[in-house]
Amino acid sequence: MTDVAKRPDGGIRNLALALALISPALIFAFAQALPPAGDFLDAFWPAAHTPLTPYQHPAFLNPPWVALILYPLSFLTERYAQAIIAFLNLAATLLLAARFGGKRLSFLLVMTSPTFLSLLVNGNIGWMSVSAFLLPANWGLILLLAKPQDGLMAGLVWFKRAQNKLTFLLPSLGLVALSFLIWGWWVPHIFQQGLHTGGRAVGPWNISPSPWLLPLGLVLLYFAWKLEDELLAVAATLCLVPYFAFYSLNTLYTMMAGRHPRLAILAWVWLWAAFLGLQWVGLNFY
Repeated sequence: MTDVAKRPDGGIRNLALALALISPALIFAFAQALPPAGDFLDAFWPAAHTPLTPYQHPAFLNPPWVALILYPLSFLTERYAQAIIAFLNLAATLLLAARFGGKRLSFLLVMTSPTFLSLLVNGNIGWMSVSAFLLPANWGLILLLAKPQDGLMAGLVWFKRAQNKLTFLLPSLGLVALSFLIWGWWVPHIFQQGLHTGGRAVGPWNISPSPWLLPLGLVLLYFAWKLEDELLAVAATLCLVPYFAFYSLNTLYTMMAGRHPRLAILAWVWLWAAFLGLQWVGLNFY
């Protein structure tokens, strides 16, 4: 087993406490400094106001309980709601890097990476999938399902590790069953909106290598299962899913920066080169 199988230790709790203490200042700073975020304004802010009918907003492509989680933000102003999303993305990313053994260099690499900055500026909910790795696995799976393209295959590693398979699956199965009672058969909405919305919501943002890297994804998934390796499982996910945007790489890069900071330096250079190259061909991720 190559991952840290346990959940947050004392060092991570201290980091979480420090982030909580400075959260008001960071949220205020984000509210003043960040430009309006496309994903936040197009999808998550509108859905937060209508959590029982989130698919009336064409850009919302997530399971419906995501809108319910975001509902408390609807009581805030738009700027501060976006600032809280930015803070959650920052805090979850730093905590994940720490969980994988990251120190100062890892934190610096992550916070200056184009994957994290793109996540921050777009106001996406990457913090949910990142936070999944900070919770007990049976509850973390719920957050992985909220944004599965970021690392869903890690759930297979957790399933293998779980001593009681039913206890591991029960929260997610219960939530999915309850969601069908509340929102009806919502699965087709995601596919319909993903296929037909296009434009700003999905079309030009898809950088998935599927189907070209499917064989590599299966190989990575095999070794992820065999070694119980979450990082390999996240990498496999990105090879297997048909859609993800640039900032979906944030979870994988954060894990890498924590566990392999020297390798992450090379990846940092490559990611910036790829990011600028995509900008050059007209794909703007901000």
